[in-house]
Amino acid sequence: MDPEVVPNFEMRFQSLEHAFLFYRKYAWLAGYPVKKNRKRGTTGKDFCCSLEGKHNTKVQDGDRKTSKTSKRDGCKAMVCAREARGGGRVFFTRIVFEHNHKLNPTPSMTKRMRAHKVEDPSVMNLVDTMLASQVPHPNVMRVLRSVAGGVENLHLTERDVQNR
Repeated sequence: MDPEVVPNFEMRFQSLEHAFLFYRKYAWLAGYPVKKNRKRGTTGKDFCCSLEGKHNTKVQDGDRKTSKTSKRDGCKAMVCAREARGGGRVFFTRIVFEHNHKLNPTPSMTKRMRAHKVEDPSVMNLVDTMLASQVPHPNVMRVLRSVAGGVENLHLTERDVQNR
């Protein structure tokens, strides 16, 4: 992977949001979903792998009505970003690269991850207009695939369109 896109302690950003966008781009290339985690005081924020943490079940296995599982598995990959005193630049104070799960660095997999979905306002406008005109979902998807130049360039699934 290009060293320019790998987080390091020498990097500086204009804001916490810019730091998150950078980390999200790195996670896209590495093949894992990310989330904004906990806040560190008023000047810091943690960005971590979405599989971070463990699920605490509230019901006994015998009382469970559905077999829904959690995707969280205790992954430790994360960065801590902090804003310099006086409202200055943002920098990383802690970087952990180790994952305890398989990564999916193929674009066909990462573009479907919730953290990496990109909703283009013009495309979503087109979807809303077609749905308001009662165009069936399969036809909406056919038009979107045609406009995007194929399914590999489309960041939406049929389920995303149905959920609009």
